[in-house]
Amino acid sequence: EGHDLMDILMPDGTPVVDGKVTIPGYDLVLTPVWQRGMYDVVFISEGDVLLEDTYAYGDMVSFMGAPVKVGSVFKGWSYGGILYQPSDNMRVESSMTFESIWESASVSCTIDGVEVSGDMCTLRSEGVLYWYDSDGIRYLPGETIRIKDGCTYTSVPI
Repeated sequence: EGHDLMDILMPDGTPVVDGKVTIPGYDLVLTPVWQRGMYDVVFISEGDVLLEDTYAYGDMVSFMGAPVKVGSVFKGWSYGGILYQPSDNMRVESSMTFESIWESASVSCTIDGVEVSGDMCTLRSEGVLYWYDSDGIRYLPGETIRIKDGCTYTSVPI
């Protein structure tokens, strides 16, 4: 299993041609030549091929790390109805395509004392000189930002 028949050799080492052998009046020992099958392993996320490689039958493939998708949490790599994690390994026995599985992320933060959730936010511009977050990063009034989970955004009035 997992091997491909590449050739059949006669006792003198010459290959059998077209699968035909003239049987002599004595025992004939033919030698099969096998090669491990080669299989493609592909990792896909959102329709994009992130990694594609060829492995021999029986090789161990290490799963690639988690890709990033804004507003989502990576749940794992799906193949054959099973969800695998980036720390997993698997023995190659056929060609396999793994697809990323995502779950919507719930990101929340505080903007001027108001709890908000989502992915993006446009900071108010009226009466604001600038904004800063709890990490000390400044933002322009009216700027659209990707909110950071648990971060506090504060406006500085004009």
